Amino acid sequence: MWLTVGILIFSLSVALSSQADADSNIMDRMVNDDRQLARFEAIHHVKKSELDRKKEEDYEEGSSEEEDYEEENSEEEDYEEESSKEEDYEEESSKEEDYEEESSEEEDYEEENYSGEANIAPTCDDGVRNQDETDDDCGGSICPQCIDSKTCNAASDCRARACVSNICRAPTCSDNVQNQDETDTDCGGSICPKCADTKTCAVGSDCLSEVCLSQICQAPTCTDAVKNQDETDIDCGGSRCPQCADTQSCRAGSDCVNGVCLSNICQASTCIDNVINQDETDVDCGGRT
Repeated sequence: MWLTVGILIFSLSVALSSQADADSNIMDRMVNDDRQLARFEAIHHVKKSELDRKKEEDYEEGSSEEEDYEEENSEEEDYEEESSKEEDYEEESSKEEDYEEESSEEEDYEEENYSGEANIAPTCDDGVRNQDETDDDCGGSICPQCIDSKTCNAASDCRARACVSNICRAPTCSDNVQNQDETDTDCGGSICPKCADTKTCAVGSDCLSEVCLSQICQAPTCTDAVKNQDETDIDCGGSRCPQCADTQSCRAGSDCVNGVCLSNICQASTCIDNVINQDETDVDCGGRT
C-alpha cells in the first residue's frame, strides 16, 4: 500500500515537474515568439519603407518619363506642324508656279494670235501703233510723218513739222517751225513773208533784198544785179545807186543819166525835152548841139 502511495507520489512529482518544464518551455517559446514577431515587424517595417520609397522613386521616374514623353510628343507635334506649314508653303509655291506658267502660256498665246496674225513683223500699214510710231502707222523713225491732229513726240513726227502739246498742228507762218515751203523758219517760200539777210533761201524772191547767194539772203548793193533797195531799175536809179541809162526804168528824171523820164522810161536827150541836158546852157538851148 505504501509502495503504491509512493509510486503515485513519485508519478505525481514527475508529472508536476514535467508540467513545470512544459510551462517553462511554453513561456520561453512565447518570449521567443514575441521577439521573433518584433523582429519580423521591424523587418517588415524596413521592407515596407524601402518598398514605399521605391514606389515613390518609381512614381517620380514615371512622372519624369511622362514629362519626357509629353515633351517628345510636343516636339513631334511642333515638327508635324512645321512639316504641315512647309507642305502648305510648297503647295502655295506650286500653285504660284502653275499660275505663272499659265500666265506665260496665255501671254505666248496672245502674242502669237495678236490681231489674228501669228509671228508677222510690224509694218506701217497694219493698223496698229507699234515699232516706234507715235500714232497708228505714222511718226517715229520708220513710218511716214503724221497728218494734223495725230499724236507726236517731236516736229519730225508731223507732216507739217508742227508738234504742239504732242499733237500735230496745221502749219502757220508764226509757229517757230520751218514747215510748208518755207526756206527758213516762218519765212521764204510761196506762203510766208520774205526772209531777212543771213536767212536761208532758195531763190532771190525768198529774201527781202531779193539777193540769194549760196542759199543765203544777202544785203542789197548797187552791183548785185538785182533791183532792190529803192532802185528804179537793176542797180540804178533811186536815192542810193547811179542814175539809169536810156531805156531803163525810172520814176523821175533824177533817176536817169539824161534827166529825162517819160512814161517811167529814161529817154535820150533832145532840144525839146524841157530839160537842161547835153551841153545846153539853158533848157533846150545853147551849146554846140
